[in-house]
Amino acid sequence: MKKFILPLFILCNLLYSQQTLEDKVVARVGDEVITLSELNEIYDNYKNLYPSVPEKELKNSILEELINNKLILHAAKKDTTITRPSIDEVNQALEERIKYFENQYGTENFETLLKNQGLTRDALKEMYRDNITDEIIVQRYIEKYVRPKIQVTPQEVRNFYDSYKDSLKEPNMYRISHIFIKVNIDSTQESIALKKAQSFYNQIKKGASFEDLANRYSDDRESASYGGNLGTIVRNFFPPEVQEKLDKLNPGEVSEPIRGDYGYHIFKLVSRKGNYYELKHILVKVEPKAEEWNKAYQKAVSIKNKIEVQKQNFDELAKNYSDDEDTKELGGDMGWIPAQNLPEGFKEKIENAKINEIIILKDQYGYHVAKVTDKKSGRVPEFSEIQNNIRQYIENQKMQEELGKLITQLRQKIFVEIKEF
Repeated sequence: MKKFILPLFILCNLLYSQQTLEDKVVARVGDEVITLSELNEIYDNYKNLYPSVPEKELKNSILEELINNKLILHAAKKDTTITRPSIDEVNQALEERIKYFENQYGTENFETLLKNQGLTRDALKEMYRDNITDEIIVQRYIEKYVRPKIQVTPQEVRNFYDSYKDSLKEPNMYRISHIFIKVNIDSTQESIALKKAQSFYNQIKKGASFEDLANRYSDDRESASYGGNLGTIVRNFFPPEVQEKLDKLNPGEVSEPIRGDYGYHIFKLVSRKGNYYELKHILVKVEPKAEEWNKAYQKAVSIKNKIEVQKQNFDELAKNYSDDEDTKELGGDMGWIPAQNLPEGFKEKIENAKINEIIILKDQYGYHVAKVTDKKSGRVPEFSEIQNNIRQYIENQKMQEELGKLITQLRQKIFVEIKEF
């Protein structure tokens, strides 16, 4: 986790809270308190970023950061030289924050979230007016006592560039066109996979543990060890027909088997937040037979021969034969791709390919008859191009150091009590 969670109050949490405060106080910092509901609310927003961290450990880390934030808030409120924001300033800050999240989620989704919580914009502002007021006070405190200590000299910026410029090098870029030949799935394999997925679904409906089945049987072994946890995924990541099925689920419910690119998915909806799903899944892969792989390969070789020997036009062949619906009408053009974005199995062959050389690449879906139409070598950006970014980075680093010193000083002066939770 970041060393400090700033700003103090995370407005993106507020639309998802249940508005039923848990009264239990888990920590006191001077005159400020931290409640269990506050801790749980922030935990819900961080847990998917750290799926391998045990719940208790992550909550303790979040509580530590909340305490640090409350220490600064306590000190800021006690400092009579810090001016309190006016009503207009708080209103403007609230409006800007709400506008930010409206842009993030889209106006329609944002309004739906408000409606589901029984809120209006004005009601939302009133609920969090004190929080935003406190945030402004804290920022003013930091600007007065921390910001003046941070100085970045031109020589520091230059030294950083000279020391790290090689790591700032831009990536090599490749312009690639391809004709994709998808390997077909035998109907028998399809039927076997669907039957297996349906069996898991039936077991879950009868009370079997979704997480246990995912752990033991899911073909997505990366998520299986976490009970099938996929984390939070934006809604439009899925095709419309999958979105429609997921939208019908309530938290805790599971979907019937849904066909995807890899096979059949059984999804469990953990929660829905605006335009995002928090999901778990069980994957049953559909594996093509060896003979289908051979057919796809022979087709790829035939197309390669049409280009190299028969001198047929690559773009036209892409339009006629490619199974990639997104690029076929563009003559197979995939645009510019950074080297680090190339699949590991493709990278070496793409890098070694000559301009317009035809190569065949294999992935889990089939074969690509590909050519590199252009290359750009990565370069180290000029100092003048990135000096402002470097200055900002150094300032941020120094800010964290100074905040750390401030927290240490405040802990020696301000009463802190942590309770069991």
